[in-house]
Amino acid sequence: MDNAEARRIVAEEHGGILPQFEVFYLLALADHCERALTAWKRGVEALEHNVDNHITIFSEFQEFVARAAAVCRYFWPVSKDHLAQARSEKLKAAFAVGAQSPLRQVRDARDSLEHLDERLDTFQITGAGGQIFPSLIAPERMLDDPTAHVFRLIDPEKAVFVVLGTRIELFPLHSEIQRLYDLLQDVRVKCGRLPPPSRTGS
Repeated sequence: MDNAEARRIVAEEHGGILPQFEVFYLLALADHCERALTAWKRGVEALEHNVDNHITIFSEFQEFVARAAAVCRYFWPVSKDHLAQARSEKLKAAFAVGAQSPLRQVRDARDSLEHLDERLDTFQITGAGGQIFPSLIAPERMLDDPTAHVFRLIDPEKAVFVVLGTRIELFPLHSEIQRLYDLLQDVRVKCGRLPPPSRTGS
């Protein structure tokens, strides 16, 4: 059996994941969720107790978004490969991740973070004049100022994180990562298998 045929069988007959390998997907997702939640906790603590420490604050929230983006890839893979698409649909059904999931918003952020070097190349050309803000903790409306060129912004009141124009609503994303983590911990400890679709609802 060649590789293409094996991939077809796994995709079409097993929904993209062989039963004995489900635990590896659970472990990978749980690791990303746990690291995201750790970064979130550190970011919130820094924002509450040391708001002038921009390096820590932005590093932690950017790490949170990057980890959420890594989770997103399991449900919305970059690859259009038949196997990857089948796997993503199986995971969506198992964890009730649908079109309205806050994870979808980080697909654009994923591109921004993974191709940050290229976006910075463009940013320096299009943002010729005005004030430069490498990191800014301020109301989101600051971005409406055509003379302000902002690399990263956090609006604490709205709980919004923006990186080079890509906007992420943090609270819904955190709630979704927490929901997935709790469910992953439950099924990983109990059986190491994906939950059936009916368990998590629609």
